[in-house]
Amino acid sequence: GILPLTQSGYNPPSVYSKGKSQEIIPVIDFRTSPVAGPPDAPVKVILMFDYQCAHCQQLHFMLDNVIERFQGKLAFAICPVPLNPRCNRYIPAETEAFKNSCELARTGLAVWRAKPEAFKSFQDYMFTFESGARWRPRSPENARSKAIELAGRQEFEKAWSDPWLDEYIEKSVLLYGTTLAGGKGGVPRLFYGNRWVIPDAIDAGELEMILRNTLGVDPAR
Repeated sequence: GILPLTQSGYNPPSVYSKGKSQEIIPVIDFRTSPVAGPPDAPVKVILMFDYQCAHCQQLHFMLDNVIERFQGKLAFAICPVPLNPRCNRYIPAETEAFKNSCELARTGLAVWRAKPEAFKSFQDYMFTFESGARWRPRSPENARSKAIELAGRQEFEKAWSDPWLDEYIEKSVLLYGTTLAGGKGGVPRLFYGNRWVIPDAIDAGELEMILRNTLGVDPAR
């Protein structure tokens, strides 16, 4: 029910871009980063995404299933990478499709900072169909309203002014920049060790295959 019906007869390649970072890799502090999955999982894969990205929306609803497949040994560190030059130096020009990406990224991180246990509900809200057969990104106003509902107004407003939000986005953007050697600028991206991939999975089974075979994720090692 996640993918459009027009894709039902189409079996895309499971990976459409991959590579290794050739630069110094910024360190994401998994102790403070937003996560999907068990916070104490021995394996953390970095997920770079944009709240206005349709492929990110599709991937989001595979995460719980693939985390379950790894039996509690895998979690995703959530790193918003807005595809907007106002907060991402690697994007050459602003486009209508990603005009709200910077604000939405800050809103999501503010929820995490204010009330970590509400973050998953916020993520689900951001990527759930609002109406009709086509997913459309939430507006900044709706996202902020939901954030306040989940985290509380006072807590959200305090988190909104926390410099950590912009610092975390900047670190995520720098990490994204290390993956651009091949000229591919899209998201979502998965990053593990020094390997990265832009997955084109149609279900959790394919995503698990990408994690194991392309990124080399093996919790048993």
